[in-house]
Amino acid sequence: MMCAPTSRGSIVSSVLSADPFFGILPQPRTLTERLMSKLSVAAIDLLLLPLVMAGVSAGAAQSASSASKDARVATVLPLDTTVCTVLDESVNSRKAKVGDAISARVVLAAVAQGKVLVPEGSKVTGHVTQANARSRDNRESRVGIVFDRVLLKRGGWFAVNLIVQAVGPREVPGKQEQVFSVENTPTGGTVMVPSHETSGGTPTLDQTAEGAVGLRGLTLLPGTNAAGGSVIASSSKDVTLYSGSQLVLRVIAAKPGN
Repeated sequence: MMCAPTSRGSIVSSVLSADPFFGILPQPRTLTERLMSKLSVAAIDLLLLPLVMAGVSAGAAQSASSASKDARVATVLPLDTTVCTVLDESVNSRKAKVGDAISARVVLAAVAQGKVLVPEGSKVTGHVTQANARSRDNRESRVGIVFDRVLLKRGGWFAVNLIVQAVGPREVPGKQEQVFSVENTPTGGTVMVPSHETSGGTPTLDQTAEGAVGLRGLTLLPGTNAAGGSVIASSSKDVTLYSGSQLVLRVIAAKPGN
């Protein structure tokens, strides 16, 4: 049985008549009452129309915004461009599995030819390529990782092959201590001059850093291709890259066609 088309007026009328509150009202019987009822329905429709249109517009805007965030952009990072990041979640050679997703947050904008290509706050994503725990039969533990996508802070993404050029511990600010130095005065006397020195803390990796910096017992094999990625190894303990670990990544291949 086919459904007969129903007008908006009849829909609203049926809702009003079916509603427990509106249902207590007597149904119009005279021509005047029926006319007034239809006018009331039309007025309600006019009042509801702006709300309906606003909902439609908001939904369309949200869909457009989501599409722009998921859209691929035409950005291509030049070879050997470095990207300074910090790891989002810890990776351990005993717990990790090949294919596990990893991500890092960009802490220093990547600039090429005076143009910011990857702004601070963007994300770099990838996966684990190998994970071997240290054991009686396997004296060396290893974690291999590769990064292959950049999610821009402003929205959009692009593909790229990145290896790990340098890895370091979570950055811990050094402690400021006041020290004094003795300096001679023009009159032949001496004076104590206060100054500040930084002690402790961990080094901040910059774009020129290479290898495993400040990580005792770990070595870095940067790798030359995306298949194997970069390998962090240790012959004395299981490899653990903690959340917040510093990673300096370097572009080895752009992927404009993928």
